[in-house]
Amino acid sequence: MREAHIKVWMLTGDKLETAKNIGFACKLLSPDMHIWEVHDEQSALELFTPEIFNENNKLRAEHKK
Repeated sequence: MREAHIKVWMLTGDKLETAKNIGFACKLLSPDMHIWEVHDEQSALELFTPEIFNENNKLRAEHKK
């Protein structure tokens, strides 16, 4: 993930929605961000594929324009 320049933050709360609300309230998250939710090992394996790293690099390049 470091090679793809992906920053990881873990937000916690009593519910997923609470964690998201806290993230937006403290301006750690913004509506234009891509937010991936990892709930277990299987969802992590499905998310962090080479395609995700490629997509992240593409988005970073577009953002720098």
